[in-house]
Amino acid sequence: MNVARQLLENKSLYKLLLLVLLRLLLGLSGCTAYNANPTSPFLGRFKVNRGPHDDYFMDISRGAGDAKVRIYNFVDFFKLYLPATVSRNSLIIPKQVFKNQHGTDVMIEGQGIIASDTLRITYEVTGVDKSSFTVVGLRVTSNNKLNVEPLQARKR
Repeated sequence: MNVARQLLENKSLYKLLLLVLLRLLLGLSGCTAYNANPTSPFLGRFKVNRGPHDDYFMDISRGAGDAKVRIYNFVDFFKLYLPATVSRNSLIIPKQVFKNQHGTDVMIEGQGIIASDTLRITYEVTGVDKSSFTVVGLRVTSNNKLNVEPLQARKR
């Protein structure tokens, strides 16, 4: 009690203590949560609706690298892992070439953005002709340990 009274009587010490406390409080309020893994917002299973009663699931899991992910069942066509890179809330699918069931080269590339639990990917496919599409997926689970194995691509 005596120390508190002395502190209140000594105005310069009181002001210094208030300044230190205020600085400490302002410093703590400026802290934000740091997500060490940039892929976290993208991981999970996304339900994509193509039309009435026509849904499919697309799974995204961690890839080999800090900002790498693997997309399985992309557009319900690519039954293999499609590698992509993430940065903040953006996803990049680099240009990749696959053989379709007729042996024709099919090139795909695209980019996406995630907001809350909605993933929107715009991509371009070039093969016989060139087409652009957008898919929108709604996250149904954020399980980042999905047990999904890709189908093996056929080699001709």
